[in-house]
Amino acid sequence: MKRIIPLILLLVLFASCNNYYKAVVTNNPAKAETIATFKKTDKYFILHNGQQYFSMNSVNLSQDGQVIECNLAELPKDHQLHLSNGRNGKRKYKKDSEWSNEALVLNEVHIYINDTALEKGQYNLQLEKIMKTEIIQKDKAKSSRSHIIGFLSGTLIAVGAIATLVTFNSAIIFTF
Repeated sequence: MKRIIPLILLLVLFASCNNYYKAVVTNNPAKAETIATFKKTDKYFILHNGQQYFSMNSVNLSQDGQVIECNLAELPKDHQLHLSNGRNGKRKYKKDSEWSNEALVLNEVHIYINDTALEKGQYNLQLEKIMKTEIIQKDKAKSSRSHIIGFLSGTLIAVGAIATLVTFNSAIIFTF
């Protein structure tokens, strides 16, 4: 009995560990001020061009504020979570651990364009070509609901399991 209770409590903890994010579309995706704000806050820029995805490194705005100058590179695995809408397509992510860097999704800006096929290397993106820009943020409401529901359901499971064990142990005692 003493060994089972910690296992049940561990189950409760794992049941309430879902974190969610949301993609918020920015109001002015093609404004220099918007891009400058993302750059100041050290956001990780990802460029979407149809089915092509690139990491945008060394991002700078041109003097006239009409062009993003950057270096396109292969998108690292750590920044590919949003491409499939998170874990199981439900915009879930795991907090950082030694096995997962999924929380990096919370620092991403996704820029969507529709251009000819692009290649890695130096690229100048005209701001007028930007169709949509998304910033990834933690979905606090959904994450909190998940934690509460997980905790309550885990607690109910634990109470039910303990009640079953107590009843089972009592039945064994009375049979002797």
